[in-house]
Amino acid sequence: NLIKKEKIEIVHTNNLCSIDGAVASHFANVRHIWHIREFLEEDYGITFILNRWLMGKLFSWTDKFIFISESVSNKYTYLKKMPYEIIHDGVKFDPDFNLIKQKKFVYFFSGLLQENKVIRYAILAFSKAKTTLDNIELWIAGDTSKNTIFKEDLDKFIYNLNLHNCIKFLGYRRDLEKILPTVHCGLVCSKLEGLGRVTVEYMRSRVVVIGANTGGTKEIISHGNTGYLYEYGNTFALAHKMMYIYKNY
Repeated sequence: NLIKKEKIEIVHTNNLCSIDGAVASHFANVRHIWHIREFLEEDYGITFILNRWLMGKLFSWTDKFIFISESVSNKYTYLKKMPYEIIHDGVKFDPDFNLIKQKKFVYFFSGLLQENKVIRYAILAFSKAKTTLDNIELWIAGDTSKNTIFKEDLDKFIYNLNLHNCIKFLGYRRDLEKILPTVHCGLVCSKLEGLGRVTVEYMRSRVVVIGANTGGTKEIISHGNTGYLYEYGNTFALAHKMMYIYKNY
């Protein structure tokens, strides 16, 4: 047994999608800490494979739970009967502040590009803002290579809104610390963020943030102080915030 051989005293499971740590620590008779970062159904569309009784058994073998936000902890209130802590993730992100802002006013969207309404909300809100503002662009960072059909549908959606000349797809990027300091406003349109790493990265890059008033996002953003909140799914409210930031930048 590796745990006994290496004299490991604590097993740390880093997400809710793996049960191996709980099982291994139990049979090795060592302590187990379970780090919970996700809502599951609400953010990733997945659920537990094991039934409630078996999951309850695994949870009971855990010495302590760590939630990355108050919102995530509230999803699993039944686990809060056991020892737990709420610890926000640390984010190591070092933007290059020597870079110059783009000449056009750039709104930025970064995240999973998948067949949900989130990216379309951002595009629709941008379309509404574009009717009033001329000198603006929307940059989208995220991988679409694994779903070419979705990307084609998105391209058609953008073309039908006559936005193909002012929306740029950057693909998956590992150099956001060199990109974010050059843009003006970051969009966080997710239905539920466990914490919202990209929100912190926007702030760290001195980019004004607009985020949906859900999940961990509303814990990070103090409306009117560290960013702006809007009602999730309300593209008119999002567009209004986008225009407000442009006019008051």
